[in-house]
Amino acid sequence: MMNIARWEFTCKLPKGKYRFFVSATDSAGNVFVTGWFQDTVDFDPGTGFDTHSADSGVDSGDIYLSKFNSVGSFQWALTWGSADVYADEALGASVDSSGNVLVTGFIQNQCDLDPGPGVDLRGDDGLEGTFVSKFNNDGTYLWGRVWSESWGAGVAADANNNAFAAGWYTTTVDFDPGTGVENHYTNGTYDVFLVKLLPDGYW
Repeated sequence: MMNIARWEFTCKLPKGKYRFFVSATDSAGNVFVTGWFQDTVDFDPGTGFDTHSADSGVDSGDIYLSKFNSVGSFQWALTWGSADVYADEALGASVDSSGNVLVTGFIQNQCDLDPGPGVDLRGDDGLEGTFVSKFNNDGTYLWGRVWSESWGAGVAADANNNAFAAGWYTTTVDFDPGTGVENHYTNGTYDVFLVKLLPDGYW
């Protein structure tokens, strides 16, 4: 009978709360966890500390992405979100064949998708929108794309590292992330979308 190694962890919550929505693993067994959190959270479940704070507000929240190695040791955590009183949430994640991490969900208003020192401000004021972000295996931000009036629910990659994002949208949405226009219109209040992006985030 084959022995299967397992591990588990809990996040320390000095105050605030978080939601875990989805996880993904790479070929080396590293685990990537993403979701939503409020207030202040220490994402290192070990003896160290990696504390992040979300925007303030009763219903506010930001997005997080954490990495653990194959034996459960905490590696890093990234957080990002719009400066707004409402919640930004990640609902899907996957890892491509090169070990890059894809995350999707939705943001409120404009949002800096780059959790590092850079700035990649995307989205529209007053509108919710789907985001798709790509990071390398070390957590470096590579690119992000946003479509307004939509909500990303899942993301996957094929053997060529093309990304496929799915979710739902309302009214009219231009799904072309570049300078072109690819408008789609709902038949009712909400419809489903599936978008394919090349490894560089474009069509």
